[in-house]
Amino acid sequence: MSNPIMPAALAYVKFCEFMAALPPPNEFNADIVGLRGAKHGEWRAALCTSVDELYRYIDLSFGDGRTEKDIPLPEIWPIAYLRRFIVNRRSRNKGHGARGMREFWNASRAKGARIAFVWIGREMDEDLEKNRDFYLRQGWTIIPADSEYEPILAYYEL
Repeated sequence: MSNPIMPAALAYVKFCEFMAALPPPNEFNADIVGLRGAKHGEWRAALCTSVDELYRYIDLSFGDGRTEKDIPLPEIWPIAYLRRFIVNRRSRNKGHGARGMREFWNASRAKGARIAFVWIGREMDEDLEKNRDFYLRQGWTIIPADSEYEPILAYYEL
């Protein structure tokens, strides 16, 4: 005789596994896909409604505070924090990054974000320079740092 509780329990376990695989409700992401369906990169973001939420994703524990004091907008929240933006090396300089950035901006607007915010990096090297230049070409504004030891942060008004 079969146990009638087992199928329900198994269905519940599968549902829990499915839910655990989903990103938290404030996170959103997408692959950067070309016209022929090839994956050229990805982006991941989180919608943050306060400094406390933003600090769950980035460590500005050294008291940086540039999220509010240096962004010249009357209201910046909610922010779409771009957690990761990567274009495969072979796919760079072919328009995939610009297309992926537009997709991120559109998704951020759909979520209700007022600005996009990104931590570009901290240690100045060739890759960081290229990344900074990419964001500048896309129209991002670098938030001035008080010292050379602070990370390069940028925002984009949506």
